[in-house]
Amino acid sequence: MAERESLLAALVGVARAAEGDTKPTDSTWEVLFAGLRALDAPGEYDALIQRAHGEKGKLVPQCANCASPCGRNNDPAPGFMALGAGAVKEKILARMMALAEGTPDRAGGEKLALGLFALGEDWDEEWLLKTLNNL
Repeated sequence: MAERESLLAALVGVARAAEGDTKPTDSTWEVLFAGLRALDAPGEYDALIQRAHGEKGKLVPQCANCASPCGRNNDPAPGFMALGAGAVKEKILARMMALAEGTPDRAGGEKLALGLFALGEDWDEEWLLKTLNNL
């Protein structure tokens, strides 16, 4: 279970890096789709975690050598799924896994990034339900 959570955390890190003034690319969306599809395929976790970290490095290369790291684009700490309304986070994750079965594209990738970003936050149930309704 810890490896699955590590993959999910790496995907949250990519979603965090894709938000804001960065320029996500097709490869960003492909990483999110592939990672979510593989959550039930343990043999693929390590390669996908490395791929996600590589993609995050492309999106925010300055973070790797930052003299004053803010942590904004970090993968969340273990246990992040239990923060806030964990049951709603599980519903968000289930919805995203279903969305990830489609063809990787910008519109779908942006939805996945929105959901992943929310999973890494300690939001209350109301905010998480709003996110769920926007997926």
